[in-house]
Amino acid sequence: MKMSPKNIIQFLWIFLAVGTTFATSLFIGPVRALIEILRKHHMGPGFESFCMALIILVVFLGTAVVSRWLRSILNRSSSLFEPVLIYFGTTLFFIFSIHLTLNPSHLQTNQGNVSIFNHQFTFGPFPDKEQLQNLREEGYSAVVSLLHPALVPFEPKLIHDEKRWAHEVGIKFINIPMLPWVNENEKSLEILRQLAQDNHGRYYLHCYLGKDRVLYVKRFLETLTPNSTSIQKLEGRSLDNLSAFERGKIYQLEKGVYFTPFPTDEEFMGFILNGKINHVVSLLDPNHPEDNIRLEKERSLLRFSNMPFTNLPISGLNYEPQKILEAAKTVKTMPRPLLVHAFLTKTPRDLGFIKAYELNRAALDDSLFIVPLKNGAIKTIASVAAIGPRPKSNEFGSYFPPKGINKFLFLGPSDNAQAIKDKEILREAGLIWESASTIQPELLRRLHADGPWYFYGPKLEILKKDLETGLAKLNEKSRQETIKVETPQPLKESQPIGQAKTRKWGWPTYKETILWSPFFLLFIILFSGWVWNLENQKKISTALARTIFLLCIGTLALGLYFLYGVGVASLFISWTIICVFVVILRGFNL
Repeated sequence: MKMSPKNIIQFLWIFLAVGTTFATSLFIGPVRALIEILRKHHMGPGFESFCMALIILVVFLGTAVVSRWLRSILNRSSSLFEPVLIYFGTTLFFIFSIHLTLNPSHLQTNQGNVSIFNHQFTFGPFPDKEQLQNLREEGYSAVVSLLHPALVPFEPKLIHDEKRWAHEVGIKFINIPMLPWVNENEKSLEILRQLAQDNHGRYYLHCYLGKDRVLYVKRFLETLTPNSTSIQKLEGRSLDNLSAFERGKIYQLEKGVYFTPFPTDEEFMGFILNGKINHVVSLLDPNHPEDNIRLEKERSLLRFSNMPFTNLPISGLNYEPQKILEAAKTVKTMPRPLLVHAFLTKTPRDLGFIKAYELNRAALDDSLFIVPLKNGAIKTIASVAAIGPRPKSNEFGSYFPPKGINKFLFLGPSDNAQAIKDKEILREAGLIWESASTIQPELLRRLHADGPWYFYGPKLEILKKDLETGLAKLNEKSRQETIKVETPQPLKESQPIGQAKTRKWGWPTYKETILWSPFFLLFIILFSGWVWNLENQKKISTALARTIFLLCIGTLALGLYFLYGVGVASLFISWTIICVFVVILRGFNL
């Protein structure tokens, strides 16, 4: 190749575009998996740094080889097809790579979680302006960035943006640049040592994705503060070993489902944002001013930590058993482990939710009836109905509906004078009234399914035992049916978040296309060249060369399917087919 200025510029541009694209896809995709394997097997930071240095060398040499090859195609091309394809393709992938690296939020599935180390340091990924505002409101003294200006082009831009955002929201910005894998970072570690020994202030410390440099700093700080509440200790804190939060008792509704009061900030960090919970559900009502303030704070905290959050609002003013039951049924369909909370866990709404979850029926709790009727006290039976004296005329419409009871069963003959009067009062009030003198199995099943009911009348004492026994048996049957229903399984620790979603689709997402395409194209080109060399230099038969090619491509596609899902595998197969068609169109013999 002639060393003219034009050729040099072309080569340098192709080298920059190919190198940026190749490095981005490799370090965000396959290299991440390699790092996790090394750390899982405790290979140590020294070996990890050696592997990363080797990969960087391979990236550099691979980029040089591919760039020289593309440049040679341009040099001997006699049509516009190859130059347009090469310049357009490299430029397009370069732009997408730069866009991804300048927007870390697009890589949420690759980001680390926000985690508290001790009273001074919290670790996480690169924050945006809204998250910096949340940090200031939560009382953080400063945000500490480990981004390095030498990692061009994206980290200098991110440093500049974060510094400007921090100034606008009013939080101090500290840049302690660190280079992963290729530098001892002694000067930066000394600054961090001084911050830790100062023992004042609260800092949010981050790198790009909240993984490599953050983990390095965690290990370093643990050597300085061996008695602190480190992230490893926090990860050992489980709701299974806790009976109460500060605001009330914790109930384990079933394996992986916890009902708690509204957590304090420390409880959020120590028990929810430590990787032990996959989803948070709130029963707070946004129409209630104080609940709305708590909801906004919770949304902000969980959004900042990339924690899935669902609000199933239930009013704390009037008791709504059917709405509570619907919320319980919705919770049962969610992935485990999950945490459900109200503000406390002792109000009628809270206790009613626990019983509705257990029985799979609209339920009542005795706490609803602390205030008695004028004629006497009320109590619940089998948690699905209430029994008591005959209400006064005005109590039917004023006392019971706010407690979720709109159905009344008069236990006695329907032609009784009291029954006739009550029937007229309830129908005028729009409530349901029925009567029964005996308890039959069919009636019991209907009462159990359509509740809650209020039972009263002259034959209450005679039929009370039959009601209690029959409804209790139906409750037990309902529990057994609930146990038999297949409940969602918690995500396995080894399964990457988002992988299950990827397997459901036949085509890759645009992020998967951008991240994996350069790597796949490079592999297909180099592998095809190797097979071509086998056929032409080693003189193996064309049929054998084709068999080797198809066997290796199929094996790799199968491996990609099991590791990353059908989307990535289909992307690899698609690029292989495209490359084969291009080769055929260019007149090569396959």
